[in-house]
Amino acid sequence: MATNAAFAIGTVQTCAPKLTLRPKQLGHLWCALMHWTALSGFLIYDIRLRGSFSPIHLLSVPALVGLYVGVTEARRKEVARHRKPVIVLYSGALLVAGVFAMLPGRLMHQLLFL
Repeated sequence: MATNAAFAIGTVQTCAPKLTLRPKQLGHLWCALMHWTALSGFLIYDIRLRGSFSPIHLLSVPALVGLYVGVTEARRKEVARHRKPVIVLYSGALLVAGVFAMLPGRLMHQLLFL
């Protein structure tokens, strides 16, 4: 659920004119949802490659690092340097991970297509 909301807010933040909405407040909400999504990735143990670790765990670590960098740059008012990690997070963590979640045999695929 948090992932869907983060995707929707990220889409609005990316596409909407910056002066029509409240980008700072939406950014705070998006950041909280992404933080929850990244942390909840550590609780997924369906695909075990080595012990109890899965590829999801490998994606959660850079997501948390990207959030930290994005927030740090935003607080410094470095908009250009803030934009890159946020866009990478949006496209990588949500879109790419979302595609993998929809692969046949995965729970999301079964819920949406069967």
